[in-house]
Formats: sequence, structure tokens, C-alpha cells
Amino acid sequence: MKRLLPLIALLVTPLIFAQGVKMRPDRIQLKMEPYISTEGPTLDVGTYSDGLEQKDEQAFLGTIGEMKAHWDELSAIQIYAAAVRLYNEGYRDASVEWFYAGQLRSRLLNAMIDTEALPEKSLGDETFQMLKAHRAFYEVVGPFINGYAFGDIDQLIETLKQVKTSAPDAAAVAKIYSDLPLIPEEERAQRIQDVLDGMDAFIQQVDQNREVIRQQREKTGEDKKFDLSSKALPDGI
Repeated sequence: MKRLLPLIALLVTPLIFAQGVKMRPDRIQLKMEPYISTEGPTLDVGTYSDGLEQKDEQAFLGTIGEMKAHWDELSAIQIYAAAVRLYNEGYRDASVEWFYAGQLRSRLLNAMIDTEALPEKSLGDETFQMLKAHRAFYEVVGPFINGYAFGDIDQLIETLKQVKTSAPDAAAVAKIYSDLPLIPEEERAQRIQDVLDGMDAFIQQVDQNREVIRQQREKTGEDKKFDLSSKALPDGI
């Protein structure tokens, strides 16, 4: 039997500033300072923080629509935070797309950032916190998103393809993270393509391991635990 790639593994690694609380399949309970706490909720992710905090559903959806209209300007953390809120508001199909989009954007940044140019003091500053937060979202939120998403492989594959299609180019990534040191411009396009090729490989791996995934979910009980409904986003979002 083929082993699944690490990307499919649903592992949670405790981090100092990220706390996954009691795991209730239908709701992500999360405190990740300073970016998001699902109690409230409260968010500090820049421009869209107030809108993502909204308890009024229409106001919240309006923010999601506004973010979608400015897709190539969003940071990975903004997208990840929206994915958490979408999941908790019952828009789980959309949350899968946003989660994987956040993950992809994080990987695009990792491919373009010039780590050698980061000063030593960055280990204690906002840049270091941001990069650690990217990993924390993947490790702490991933079990919820993937627990739900892998219940419908056909839909997941279509979502992953859509995420890849909507990926920002090197120029957009550079604009989002203009305050960070990046590799020379002539090297960026190939780095971006390498990440996208890796996503193609992941999609293929998921497709080829359908039966392995099904058996694994049955064994762990995730097939029943994450048998959840999803609301559809309004047209135009």
C-alpha cells in the first residue's frame, strides 16, 4: 500500500503562540496571538480585520466578497484567517479553498524570500512571527479543513485546481511582501513555477491514493466525525 505524502498527514504540532483548544469537528477553536482568536472573534490581520470579526452574517460575507475582489493583494495570514471564519460560519466548502490558497501563498513567499538577507534580529520580530504563523495555521487548522475536505476527493481536487489557477504571479507576491528581502527578480518566476509544479504533484498524489485515504479515514473515524454540511456562498462571491 502506498504511503501518503506528508502533505496529506493530519498532524498538529504545539507551538508557543498557537493554541488549538478542544477539537470540536464543526468549529475551529483557536487562539493565535496576535492574529486571531475565535473567541469573540477578534482579529488583527490588517485591512479586513473588522469585517472578519462581524457577527452579522451579511456584513461578514460582504467582507469576504471585498477580499475576493482584491485577491492578488491578500497576505497568506489574511486568507488563512478568513478560512477559519468561513469554516466556523458554516461555509466549509469555501473554507477549503481559502485554506489551501493561504497555504499556497505562504509557499510562494517561502520560495521568493531571501532568507540570507534577513537580519539576525528577525528571529524575534514581526517577520519571524509571521513566518511561524504560516506554519501554525497549517498545523493547527489543517486537521479541521482536511478532515472535512478529504471526505469528497472529487470536489477537493477541483478546489485545488482552482486554487492553483488563481495563484498570484511573482510580481503580485513581491507587492504583497514588499517590505521583505526577496531573491533577484530574474529568479522569481522559476521559483513560483516550482511551487505550482509541486501542487500538481500533490493533486496527482491525492487522486492516485483515493482508496488509501478512504481506508485511513474509516480507521480513524474521520469519515463520520467530519460528515458535516456546508452552506454555499452567495452568487458573486
